[in-house]
Amino acid sequence: MPSVVFNTSALVAGEQRVQSALQQGFQASVESSVRRLGPALDGAMTSTIWPYRNDTRDIYKTGELRSSRQLNTSYMNLRAVIEIKYTSDYANITHYGGYIYPYGNKAATPVYLPARPWVRATIIGTNGFAPFNFKADLTNEVRTAFVNKFG
Repeated sequence: MPSVVFNTSALVAGEQRVQSALQQGFQASVESSVRRLGPALDGAMTSTIWPYRNDTRDIYKTGELRSSRQLNTSYMNLRAVIEIKYTSDYANITHYGGYIYPYGNKAATPVYLPARPWVRATIIGTNGFAPFNFKADLTNEVRTAFVNKFG
């Protein structure tokens, strides 16, 4: 009976090239999204749609909140986490709303500050903002990586 021998080394090499292209495209897509995310968050912050007292306005005043933004990325295979962090003392009260004592004076009547969730609006699309399009970066960068790898 004749024997058939399969050489799988070419198949394995092909799988490794595909995996490599996916990894490169994925990482490039995350980096592209992070580059676009900062300006998108700034745009939401400077938009004049946020409630304040009996009016609407932007939430950019001195620039301290905006300049406290940190975007940190971590990777694990084909997964990524983009941490959006604002380190300003008043970042949470601005985003989630709540009561404050004016100038820290506990004898004063607390003042309510409405939530102005610019991060949530940017990422998932609320308050008139379209959701941030991570998929576009993923599609473009993976396509580019495959074209570069396979022609």
